[in-house]
Amino acid sequence: MPQKPIRDCRDFGLEFYVFLEKTRRNNIIERGALDNIYNGEFRNNKPGFPFSAILYGLSRFGKVRVKHGNIVFFLKKIHNLKWSQPTRDDIADKNGIEIYSSDHQFKDGTISLRLDNKSEHTEHLYIENTGNVMVRFMDCALLRGLADFSLDFEHNRYPLDLPPGHIHKIDVRYTACGVGVESAMLALEFQLQTSFTSFYIVRFIEAKCKTTQGKKLCDTAPNRPRSIPAWTPPAKATIVYSQLPEEDMIEKIQKSQAPLPDYELPDDLNSLILALRYPASYCDPRQSTLKAPLSINNYAENLFA
Repeated sequence: MPQKPIRDCRDFGLEFYVFLEKTRRNNIIERGALDNIYNGEFRNNKPGFPFSAILYGLSRFGKVRVKHGNIVFFLKKIHNLKWSQPTRDDIADKNGIEIYSSDHQFKDGTISLRLDNKSEHTEHLYIENTGNVMVRFMDCALLRGLADFSLDFEHNRYPLDLPPGHIHKIDVRYTACGVGVESAMLALEFQLQTSFTSFYIVRFIEAKCKTTQGKKLCDTAPNRPRSIPAWTPPAKATIVYSQLPEEDMIEKIQKSQAPLPDYELPDDLNSLILALRYPASYCDPRQSTLKAPLSINNYAENLFA
């Protein structure tokens, strides 16, 4: 197996170990159980490497030890590279080591690429020792999830000595296979010649993929919200009470009035009012008619009672 796939298998295996840590299952050692978690939950039928391949990659870089073919031990040095929750200090250049791109500028440690769907892109990253002492480039790994990122190196053997003024190139390749945003985290490990303590620098690469139609529909300029007109307070009005309106105003009001015709009260309205006020003492002769059994003889009387 060539060196590049082995490194990719190792990186994918490290991502799987981070998944085990987040789900609090990094203490599982049975290979069968780990295989089921890897294929059923982590990979879930998406593109990637088979479980045996990531075990091989991790073992070649001394990250795991497999015994009797079915027991998997994750070694302590699996955390040589920082994977989870990088801090601002991890993103910053330090100890004379600077990481930059020839085509894009890093902003808060992130490069943002705008690509067409189903296109390929290669980003050239450079590691330069601007200090005065030798720095050893120990290793690097790419945390890319299921996105199609890969690395190409000038040298396949690490650690690599970087004398003052030396520049080392790494190519990050990406193949867009969908629409949306995908990202990868590149973690690099270094050691100063004067000590054996490692320090880390982290970079992020973000790819935004759009279709041709999506590019036509996207914004051509930043959105600017419409300005709200200045509020003009209403003019103050003085209200004076106990004064008659002007004569012409009274005349207009009188002309606009519509006469109302006289309303004649029904003959039995007063009887209804008395019946509502004094239902126990008031006797309406129609009550006996309504209480009588309905027949053909009194039907008309009940109808108009």
